[in-house]
Order: sequence, then C-alpha cells, then structure tokens
Amino acid sequence: MKNLPPAAETVFCVYLVLLYFAYTGLFFLVFALAFINLLVYIVIEVFGLLVYCVFDFVLLKKYYKSYKYSCSVRGISIMKGYLLKRKITVLKDKVLYTEIYSNPLQRHFSLCSLGVFCAGTGRVLLSQIYGIDAIRIREALFEKRN
Repeated sequence: MKNLPPAAETVFCVYLVLLYFAYTGLFFLVFALAFINLLVYIVIEVFGLLVYCVFDFVLLKKYYKSYKYSCSVRGISIMKGYLLKRKITVLKDKVLYTEIYSNPLQRHFSLCSLGVFCAGTGRVLLSQIYGIDAIRIREALFEKRN
C-alpha cells in the first residue's frame, strides 16, 4: 500500500482552514442579523477555534497517515479512515470509466483526484495523489482484460 504524497497533508489543512472561515462567516452573519450580544459571538468563535485546532492537529494528521492505496493486477484498493476504517476494492472488470479531477490548489501541488466509476457501486474517489500516479492507475485499470 502506498501512502499519500506529503503535499496532500497541506491540501487537507487548507480545506479545513477554508471550512473554518466559512463557519466563522456563517456565525457572524447569523449573530449580526439576529442582533445577539457580541460577547456570545466571541465565546462561540473561541470555542470553534479550539475545536478546529484539536481536529486539525490530532485527527487530520492521523487520517492522512491512514489513507493508503494500491494498484494490483486485479484492480485498486483504497484504505482510509482513522476512527472509522474503510477498505474499498475496485476490480478491473467492474470499471466503466475514470475521470481525473484537479482544482487550483491541487494543481499548485501537482496533485489530483481520480474518480473511478463502477458498475453497480457508483463512483469511488481516490483523492490527493500525484497526477502521474493517477494516469498510471487509469492505464492499469484499462489494460487488456483477459
């Protein structure tokens, strides 16, 4: 099983920072429109920041280290999750098509996500891998089938 590249941890952290700012903006909007005491807003924000920091520094790093994938002759396997572990195996015979996604942040770090669309199960997403690895996995999935 291969681990994710080191840049993937940075991308995960940036996603969480963006979620935190969305959370902050939403609560500010709710409290500003409801004209609730500013002290209550500050207490909620400090609590939210502490929860965010604990999640970021403890659980995210463990989640990043537990995310592994491998490509074999039969298909691909993805293991992810720290608290709730999951192993997904996609057989070559079940793959209908694949798509490679990348947003501007992923492109900055030369990362992308590989979406594998399967018969019967829908889409399986392999996130934050190098673009070259995604192309190799896609080619391996569509090699001549026996």
